[in-house]
Amino acid sequence: MSVLSTALVVAQGVLALAMGAAGSAKVTGSESQIQDFERFGYPRWFRLATGGIELTAGIGLATSLFVASVLAIPGSLLVVGTMSGAILTHVRVNDSAGDIAPPAILLAVALVVLWVHSGVSM
Repeated sequence: MSVLSTALVVAQGVLALAMGAAGSAKVTGSESQIQDFERFGYPRWFRLATGGIELTAGIGLATSLFVASVLAIPGSLLVVGTMSGAILTHVRVNDSAGDIAPPAILLAVALVVLWVHSGVSM
């Protein structure tokens, strides 16, 4: 396995873990997540739906590493969508760059994973 292939597997694995952790925190009702979604002005169901989407993305990305690599594309697309929404939400409520950085980094990693698995060459 080349260095780039190894780096992609590691990045995709970390992305899967991050999405699983973020989704779990939302679905299980972490106090910080509840407070954030209230501060954002979103209803409870939206936190649960977002958490479910993040969990699905994480499971898809993790599964694609071991079983069905085709799941990397929908998994990374879910991350692109949720992280784009997270960035826009943080901008809308005037959060700091430190609050915007984590979803921006996850978005960038998801775009790389999507690009590599899509087979599009430069």
